Amino acid sequence: AAITSGTQIGLYFPQGLAVELTEETVEEIGIDILRQKLFFPDELTLRFSTGTELETPHTFQYTFGIEQAVGQRSALSVDFVRSVGHDLPMLVDRNPVSGLRNPGVDCRVDTVDPALDLGLPCHLADPSTGSIAALVSEGRSWYWGLGSEWRSEFPWGWFRASYNLSRAENMGFDPLKGGISLPPNSEDLFLERGRSDEDRRQRLVVSGDIPLPWFGLRSSGVIQFASGLPFNVTTGRDDNVDGILTDRPTGLRRNSGEDTPREVIDQVRAEPEIAFLGLPSAPDLDEPRFEQVDLRVYRPFALTNKRGSGEIFLQVFNVFDRENVGQIEGRIVSPNFGRAIALAGPPRTVEVGLRVGF
Repeated sequence: AAITSGTQIGLYFPQGLAVELTEETVEEIGIDILRQKLFFPDELTLRFSTGTELETPHTFQYTFGIEQAVGQRSALSVDFVRSVGHDLPMLVDRNPVSGLRNPGVDCRVDTVDPALDLGLPCHLADPSTGSIAALVSEGRSWYWGLGSEWRSEFPWGWFRASYNLSRAENMGFDPLKGGISLPPNSEDLFLERGRSDEDRRQRLVVSGDIPLPWFGLRSSGVIQFASGLPFNVTTGRDDNVDGILTDRPTGLRRNSGEDTPREVIDQVRAEPEIAFLGLPSAPDLDEPRFEQVDLRVYRPFALTNKRGSGEIFLQVFNVFDRENVGQIEGRIVSPNFGRAIALAGPPRTVEVGLRVGF
């Protein structure tokens, strides 16, 4: 019989031989032979479904803004935005695991043993079925933002600077776009309220366009600074035995990022089933800032008979070739925990071209 435990599947033969079922195992043994040996108990089978009734997502938004002219060529604007989203799509477990029980014991309230670290899951809602990952429209989102912008227009060019302070929260990413994730506790979804994956608290953008003193050239550029993105800290195991590895340490909020207490990480790494890995004490966590400078130099020109215009340009994205970090490894059992595993922007890129419009 094959049983699931954490992130691996074990294949057990009558002779007592145990083999970890991986892609390499399938290639070596062959899928036809494995199918004869595989057996998945219903309580260990994850099923997918949809909710009995799906609502249309909608958002209530409130905006308040003021704009004031400063002199003849400049203006300052300040805006406050508040929005709340309802009926957003998310995945929940419609037959959640109520606890663990010993093998060979029926799933009942009195057989659930809170002291068990290893055992078979007990689904009290429907003991004959395993977890059911259902797509429902029960998600919520919350956002507030305070933004300001300065604009100046001159005969020879323009200048803009904007600063935004905000907070974006939700109950999980859109499963239609971001993949599969189940709440550790599907019976209390508001425990999933946390920073959204795209929540950057502060953002500063400065841009402009000015003439250069040579050959009719002009230059434009954009400078961007933004605070870091959050990341979700998980144990890296299937602690509630629902078939999905998105469980968090007890009491830890989703997307806690750099605010995750180090003692929580050390406590998980000290557990016997993880301690043998020899992982070090929790590293200092950081949400790296986004910093990028883009520059463009161009020479505009008019076509004959003034029927169109064009320009020759040289533009450089990420001038200083800064490595802007995006996704951070959040699995506590990973040796790369707290390190970057994806980038938020491209490396330095240079483009030379000709553009003509009629």
